[in-house]
Amino acid sequence: MAQSAWTWPTIVGGLLLCSGLVYIIYQRFAAGLGSIPGPFVASFTDLWRLLAVYDGRFELTLQALHDRHGDLVRIGPNCISVGDPAEVRQIYGISRLFQKSEWYRVAQPLVNGKRVASLFMMTDEDQHKAAKRPIAHAYAMTSLLDYEPFVDSTSRVLVEQLSKQYADTGRVCDFGEWLQWYAFDVIGEMTFSNRFGFLEQRRDVGNIIETLTKSGAYTAIVGQMPWLDLCLGKNRFWGEALERGKMETSRFVLNFVKPRVEEADRLRLQGGEKAPLDFKDRTDFTAKFISAFDKYHGSIPQSQLLGWSLSNINAGSDTTAITLRAIFHFLLLNPSTMSKLKVELDHANLSPLPQWHETSHLPYLGAVIKEALRLHTPVGLLLERVVPQGGVTLCGHFFPEGTVVGCNPAVIHKDKRVYGRRYSVEEYHPERWLEADEEEKGEMDRCFMAFGSGKRTCIGKNISLLEVHKLVPLLLKMFKLKLVDPNKKLHIWNTFFVHQKGLEVYIESA
Repeated sequence: MAQSAWTWPTIVGGLLLCSGLVYIIYQRFAAGLGSIPGPFVASFTDLWRLLAVYDGRFELTLQALHDRHGDLVRIGPNCISVGDPAEVRQIYGISRLFQKSEWYRVAQPLVNGKRVASLFMMTDEDQHKAAKRPIAHAYAMTSLLDYEPFVDSTSRVLVEQLSKQYADTGRVCDFGEWLQWYAFDVIGEMTFSNRFGFLEQRRDVGNIIETLTKSGAYTAIVGQMPWLDLCLGKNRFWGEALERGKMETSRFVLNFVKPRVEEADRLRLQGGEKAPLDFKDRTDFTAKFISAFDKYHGSIPQSQLLGWSLSNINAGSDTTAITLRAIFHFLLLNPSTMSKLKVELDHANLSPLPQWHETSHLPYLGAVIKEALRLHTPVGLLLERVVPQGGVTLCGHFFPEGTVVGCNPAVIHKDKRVYGRRYSVEEYHPERWLEADEEEKGEMDRCFMAFGSGKRTCIGKNISLLEVHKLVPLLLKMFKLKLVDPNKKLHIWNTFFVHQKGLEVYIESA
């Protein structure tokens, strides 16, 4: 008798193959998403976007997809990238709640086995509201004057170091690295009344920058398939292994920040319930955080003190450093723009250390800053949101509740319908912000996503703008900067934040 070809391994293999095909077909034509164009593989697995983010320039990949397919691109079985600026207000506005996706939970580090979330990382809107309300005033425009002395103090150190190490020496300065150190030291002063020491030591103190960069890369990549985080960073065994390899979440940063928060709390409690004079007179963020914690005692967990501080350190340093590097790089590549800006600054009769009230309303400086943020947007991944109950119509297409949707700021900022009416969206022209009529400028501002959009706009936006409006005029007054090689492109990579490296300059005294 001939042996049957239908052996058990063959049958099992056939069933698995059929099941896989059924799964692919089901995912590909899932209700509401099957007609949205995009990479075929992305329609049935998130592995496509994980690998695309791992490649390091996801903003360029996504831009190319939108150029090819239009305003809606499917980049995952349940994930849609929206490229129409007209939909920004609906997705991120306050009229209807689109909650943050599971991607943000990957960024939440574990402390004593429990997640600690900064404001940016919180997905629960009620939790976010409760955590933000006590300290929102600390980030308001009216509080900026409290922080100017901290910015000035660190700016003095930067100017002293650049003068001593590089001015008129002919030595090559890695200017981008110094701007990164500056941004970290400023946020240290603002948060703890104490710099971390990057500028004085001229190095990455405690490898905190390296650790944050690796942490960001982990979150960016693993966040495309959030369940992986439960097997890796949030897994007790693998999490410890990743920590030893400095590839886990922000535990190292936690160990850096936590003692400073505890020290501030200890000062407050010295001498009983009454805080000592040196603490009461402090105007830094930690003092305000602890004051808010006392005021809302019982309704805020102790861990939130750490979460508030992490919000400053994690986001406040990288975004400002990226912005500063972009501003100076574009200025150095465009001498005519540099000349126009210097003329405006000269006519402004600024103080030796420029003050916010002197620079915040300078029109050309503002346009230079906005254009740098538009052309090199600090954030280069999707700001993911979840479609609420009842579904939503975006770009004329209905999406059921639970669908993950979002805009990539880097894509929105190159939309010709909004930003390309007078100049090419690929070119650097600060004038586009000054020559636009009121209607055009209003639309550009509404679609501007450098600091996010809507109710979850970056809480530290004003702090970053304070630093930039003060430091750029100061350095242009003190020094003449020249690119070592104007033809050399910066090394750029995207780990949610779009980092740059290689901004090398010669420095001369002005």
